[in-house]
Amino acid sequence: GADKNYYSSSPLTADYDVTNYLYSVEVTYSNYTCAVATDTFNVQVVANPTVVISGDPIICNGNNVHLVANVNDTLTDAAEITYEWRLNNVTIADVTGNELDSAFEASVDPYTFTVVVTRNAGCRTESAPFQVLVNDAPVVNITATDTVICEGGEATFTANLNDYNADNLMYQWTMVLDGDTTEIAGATKEAYTAKNLTAGEYDFIVAVSQKTSDCVVGDTFKLNVIADPVIDS
Repeated sequence: GADKNYYSSSPLTADYDVTNYLYSVEVTYSNYTCAVATDTFNVQVVANPTVVISGDPIICNGNNVHLVANVNDTLTDAAEITYEWRLNNVTIADVTGNELDSAFEASVDPYTFTVVVTRNAGCRTESAPFQVLVNDAPVVNITATDTVICEGGEATFTANLNDYNADNLMYQWTMVLDGDTTEIAGATKEAYTAKNLTAGEYDFIVAVSQKTSDCVVGDTFKLNVIADPVIDS
């Protein structure tokens, strides 16, 4: 059926290797005994580049989304490849390199990114979608049963949070006395009870982090421990 003065084809590579196709055409007159005219044309077919996005899929609000387009293409100089980053299939303006590094607001829904890679010969491919969740940093406020206790007494501190990602939170309580900071072993819950303290002014600090995004916040509560009164007889 290839009997016109034009021919259209979509050749493929063999096993993704550079593949050369040699096309030839033969032209004759149907009503005359003229010599046959022939010509050949070589077409080189190269595989489309492949691209995979890498980056942190969960980050804390206030940090930039940083993604890298990893291109597998040994046939073309990197300078001959162009990039088009997309968010929900809409082109992101002014981001034309192989990296995206931009700020996005916290959201309960993930952002979906893709990148389109084009080689100078016109080969074009689009990455699989890559989702990034931007978490709000938790907000924490310590409340306590007492602000002043006697030696040997106890006080319970509670870290109060408003965070939709509460199932993925970690706690660590720390105590500061006279400039000395002590991380309290085992104090990894939202509440901590301090017991058998000697007299002094204490700072109790809670650090709250999200296991999924490494967002970390903290709060401090001051506790005054006073000595028991001494009765002279």
